[in-house]
Amino acid sequence: MKRILFVSLMFGAMPLLAASPHYAKPLSIKPGPSWSEARAAGHVGRIRSNVAIETSSSIFIFPVVGSLAGNNTYYRSETTIINNRSVPQTVEMFYFAEGISNCTRPSELVTLAASSWTAWDDILQNVFNETGIGSLIVQAVDQNGNYDTSGDIDGTSRIWTPSPFSAGTLSQTFPAASFDPSNGQTPLSAYGLRDGEGFHTNLGVLNYSDQPRTFTATVNGTNSGTQFDFDVNDCSFEQFRIPDGDYGIMQLQVQAHDNLGQWYGYGSSVDENTANNWSSVMR
Repeated sequence: MKRILFVSLMFGAMPLLAASPHYAKPLSIKPGPSWSEARAAGHVGRIRSNVAIETSSSIFIFPVVGSLAGNNTYYRSETTIINNRSVPQTVEMFYFAEGISNCTRPSELVTLAASSWTAWDDILQNVFNETGIGSLIVQAVDQNGNYDTSGDIDGTSRIWTPSPFSAGTLSQTFPAASFDPSNGQTPLSAYGLRDGEGFHTNLGVLNYSDQPRTFTATVNGTNSGTQFDFDVNDCSFEQFRIPDGDYGIMQLQVQAHDNLGQWYGYGSSVDENTANNWSSVMR
């Protein structure tokens, strides 16, 4: 296990989040079948379909993962990470729990077999032995525990729960988001969300810089709009319901009160009658 380390952006380098290696075996994993190089080559388009096209092949972000109780149900993140290389690959995971500083939280490492994938039905409990909600940064590391620029990893995650209305399940997919330290230097927006008349929207923001931040959120809806400020702790995550209003279909824009970048956000709308939901990552 390691602590999160940050490299100054003044050198123009990606923040390397690794230090000396310590291989922590997860409590529960479900290895998928290995892919031969020929089969992997034939599935490249599909195996990466849930990862944003601009995502680096060595590092990405899951904007939100969770393992927590809801109203008469339980939510958890079913998560898959893929190693597209023909050699084993160690991946390092950094969890940013909601509402607290995580700058010294230990990371966890998992080694994936060559040309294979591994899935966890509840990644927070299986890997971190924790409950709650937060964001996850995943990166490839080499045998010395340093950021591996040769890594070729992908992933996808969905939050799911038994349906309170039937014997089935409800879920919401959060594809991996690209990792770019300059992300958020300018305002970012999520589109296609909805609030009012049986809908509400949650806003989530990951601040992975080493200082607390203040943000301004602006709602531009087809019916109305609003604006409000909120804070996110250093190396932390916050998710909350935006102020209720009859906004209709809307754009949700967020801007930091600085030009550091180093943050990601998303909006998630919920149909209060059916519990159907959808998300939009800010870009």
